[in-house]
Amino acid sequence: MQNNLRGEIATVRPVMRSCSFLILSLFSLILTQHLAAEEPDNGLGQFKTHLEFLGYDCKDKPGESGPRLSCKTKEAVPDMHIQAKGHGFLVTFYRIATAEGKKDERGMLSLINKLNSDAMASRFYRDEAGDLIMEGFYPGAYNKDMFSRFTSTFQDDWKRLVEKYESELNKLVNM
Repeated sequence: MQNNLRGEIATVRPVMRSCSFLILSLFSLILTQHLAAEEPDNGLGQFKTHLEFLGYDCKDKPGESGPRLSCKTKEAVPDMHIQAKGHGFLVTFYRIATAEGKKDERGMLSLINKLNSDAMASRFYRDEAGDLIMEGFYPGAYNKDMFSRFTSTFQDDWKRLVEKYESELNKLVNM
């Protein structure tokens, strides 16, 4: 009887190994297909959720140097475009220059100097088309508290600067 039991155990072990290998292979195949089916978010997914919670309407868009997130709002705060850059994320906002703003380069550059001297979390520049760009760099990966502070400061910069330079902004960019 003991010999018979040993024979049965010896036959069961290879079968168990085969079943374990089969189960592990199936699990790996399912996991691989699931991961391949998901869109990579390049770290933008949590930013999107955060900004949508704040009332922004966000869309994923292709960018020149990778995917970006384009978020618009009806509030008096800037729309945001977010794209992975270096070891963080570049957040930009733009206002199209008026005909006068495109023509009056000296006036636009003077305004940009004023905006940059008073800005806290952003910098301003004029792009190739002559439009006003507001930009801020958010370092590292998404962190709820840090991104809340960044967003608040970025928005406050815009609100405060619009209030201070309202007449010049209205003259040179489409508000």
